[in-house]
This record gives sequence, structure tokens and C-alpha cells, in this order.
Amino acid sequence: MPACDSCGTDVDEGATFCPNCGEPQDPNTRRKVIIGRVSYAFGFLLIVAGISLLPGNLGGVPIILGGIQLFPPSRQLLGRVFGRPPKVWANAVFSLVFVLIGVVLYFLL
Repeated sequence: MPACDSCGTDVDEGATFCPNCGEPQDPNTRRKVIIGRVSYAFGFLLIVAGISLLPGNLGGVPIILGGIQLFPPSRQLLGRVFGRPPKVWANAVFSLVFVLIGVVLYFLL
């Protein structure tokens, strides 16, 4: 039995997470967890930035939508509509388009 890299607990061969500390054991799972956490962080930052623009300008609305788009559950919802979730880079580009529209609206209004 291999040991967990984080806490040293014995982990089954097929386990994807440590039963003791919850640390991902598969490199692909680790990558997905990190991408998910980074997506949430940037999404929250964009939402806060969009909300701070809202009282005086409507350019914050697309920025908020771009932040919501970065959340992994939003990506899964798009997968239900289109048959499969968009790739991570495509989701980021889609969010960036919303943010750019918001920035343009901010400077035009």
C-alpha cells in the first residue's frame, strides 16, 4: 500500500483521495482540484470587482457574469446544455469576453 504524500496514511491503490486528510492521490485529480480552486478565486475577484462598479455604471454586470462563468458548477451547467462541458481554456476565454465587454461599457458609460 502506498502512503499519502501529505499525512503518511496508507492509501489503497485505486483510491483517488486520502481517507485521512482528503488529499488527492492521482496527479490528474490534483490538477483538477487546483484548477477548480483557482477558478473559484478568480471568479470571486471578478464578482467583487463587478459589484464595486455597479452603483455608478452598468459595466459591472458583464464583469459579474464573467466571474460567475469561471465557477466550475457553471461549466457543468453549460455541459448539460451543449452535451459536454467546455474545456477549461474555452471557459476562461468565454469569461474574458464578458469581462472585456464590461470594461468597454465602463469606459463608454
